[in-house]
Amino acid sequence: MENISDGQECLFDMELLKKRRARATFLGFEDFIHKLLVDDLRVRLNELDKKFDHPLLIGPFLSNWSASLLNQTFEESSDLDVLQLKKNYDLIIHCLCLHWSNDPLGKLIQMKRSLKPGGLLMGYLFGEGTLRELRTSFNKAEIELEGSLSLRVVPMVEIKSIGNLLGRAGFEKTVSDLITHKVHYSELRSLFSDLRRMGETNALRKQKKTFLRRSTYEKMVTNYQEEFLDFDGKFITTFNIICFTGWKKQN
Repeated sequence: MENISDGQECLFDMELLKKRRARATFLGFEDFIHKLLVDDLRVRLNELDKKFDHPLLIGPFLSNWSASLLNQTFEESSDLDVLQLKKNYDLIIHCLCLHWSNDPLGKLIQMKRSLKPGGLLMGYLFGEGTLRELRTSFNKAEIELEGSLSLRVVPMVEIKSIGNLLGRAGFEKTVSDLITHKVHYSELRSLFSDLRRMGETNALRKQKKTFLRRSTYEKMVTNYQEEFLDFDGKFITTFNIICFTGWKKQN
């Protein structure tokens, strides 16, 4: 499954997601993706050449974002299913968490309602192709050894789906583009460690309750080595981040 849910089914266990994020904080949050996106956001805001008087950040890990953006003071909000927002923000930045929403359309509508006319929504989320090497390697191992597939890697949104959702939520002048970042790991356990410390491990409501078989894991590693090593023998891992923007109509 590659298309983001439209709110019709609860894909994600939000209590489990909270535990994953709490564990990430306890272990020491891994922020290299967030730092990359903060730099990207700074460039995009500079290019707009527009002063925002009442901006808001939404997300679970906001320290990099709030400390690095244009020496400006932002309000902050947690990424809840139902957002507890004031109104008349002129800028809302949704910080790398919409891919965990059970109702992304509803969340976009909530944010639009909290923007003043002419306000801007900008956000980031992991998109289709993220961890594709890991997903492919797991799928082949499970089919061969277990005769079935399980969602070891969560489904990711297609870039065209975000544009459609923004339009349905009532935003204008919408734009979505892709930032691809490849990381090269000497060993796969470093990737798994990073995912735990990013709070980005599997929080699907429906997932196997049994432990991963050792034989399946070893076959996955072999598949990864056969298809996705760089010239130095390191494991290539893809992170695709979608940046999306939309404006609320002027009255």
